[in-house]
Amino acid sequence: MFFFKRKKLVVDAIVSEKHIHAFNYAKIDHANKFYPDWWKALPKTEFDFSKMERKNESMRLCAGFIEHFSVGLMIPMWSDLCIKTKNNQYIYQYSDGTSGCEHHKLEQRKGFYEDHLNVKILSPWLIKSEKTVPFTFLPAIWNAPVKPKYEVAIGTVNFYYQHATHINLLIQDNKEIFIPFKQPILHLIPLTEREVVVHHHLVSEVEFERDRNRSHQVSFIGSYFKTKKEIENQHSSNCPFTRIFKNNA
Repeated sequence: MFFFKRKKLVVDAIVSEKHIHAFNYAKIDHANKFYPDWWKALPKTEFDFSKMERKNESMRLCAGFIEHFSVGLMIPMWSDLCIKTKNNQYIYQYSDGTSGCEHHKLEQRKGFYEDHLNVKILSPWLIKSEKTVPFTFLPAIWNAPVKPKYEVAIGTVNFYYQHATHINLLIQDNKEIFIPFKQPILHLIPLTEREVVVHHHLVSEVEFERDRNRSHQVSFIGSYFKTKKEIENQHSSNCPFTRIFKNNA
C-alpha cells in the first residue's frame, strides 16, 4: 500500500516598503489566528450535576464557526479607515495617510444595489499562488463587533493571473463608517483541501510595481481575460512537451 503526502499550497503575500506598517503589524495570516475576542470570552459549556444537564451552552463549541476559522486567510486592516457617504458621493481618510480608495460607477452594475455606492479599498497586499487554486472573497462578519454599515462584495479570483486583493464595499448613502486598525475585513477561502503555507515578503516599490502590473490594463475591453490568455500562451510555449508535439505535428 502506498501513501502519498499531499503537496502544500504555498501562497506568497507581498507588500511594498511604502506600507511597511502592514508588514510589521497587520500581516495577512491564517484565519485561525483571528478568532474574535467576544467568542473567546464565552464561558465553557459544563455539566451541571445539580440539574443533571449542560449549562453555559454557547457558540464556543459551534462546529460551523470553528471549522470556518480553520480554513483560509484573513486580511486585517493595516490602518484605521473612515468613510463618509453623502449625496451619492464619498470621502475617506486613512490614519496612515498613504492608502487609497476608488469606486465603481453605478452603470457597471445596473440593476443591483442601485441605492448603494461601490467603494473599493485599495489593499497594499499582492498575493501569488498556483493557477489551479482559485480563492473566494468572503466578508469577515464574525470579527465585526456590531453589524457593519457596509457589505463586502463576494467574488472568486485566481492569484496566478492577477495578484490584487482589493476589497469592494457596498455602502448606502448618508453613512459614516469607521473600520479600525487590525480588524479583519476579508476572509480568503482557497478552493482546495491542501494545507496552506504563507510566506510574507517586504519588497521595494520597483519590485512591487513589477508584480502588480502583471494584470495591467492592456486593453480597453476584457483586459483581465486577454492577459490571462497571454500568460497561458507563454506557459504553453515554454513547456518542452508542447514544443515536441508542435514539431511532430
